[in-house]
Amino acid sequence: MPSLSNEEVKELCLKLLRADTVDLVTKILKEYEYLDFETYWQPPGGTPANWSTVGNQSSESVPALVEKIVNCEGHVLIAECRIQDKLDPRSPKAPLQ
Repeated sequence: MPSLSNEEVKELCLKLLRADTVDLVTKILKEYEYLDFETYWQPPGGTPANWSTVGNQSSESVPALVEKIVNCEGHVLIAECRIQDKLDPRSPKAPLQ
């Protein structure tokens, strides 16, 4: 596994951000030795047949990003509910209600 400094990670991320083709992304990942599919690329949730979950988001980039941020916020609140209060997040006493 490649070991990158913070500056190298930043450089890699910026290169990937600017890449506008699959070929360019592949070239960048090869350059940084991150194209080993067995090690670095696994299906989300470890389930190969998960298109119904992965594909269930907006096809527009801004709404898809907003959805992810909102979902993360909800999961953080659920986790805190369970950690601090040992409270079922579905309970009427939960702060999410």
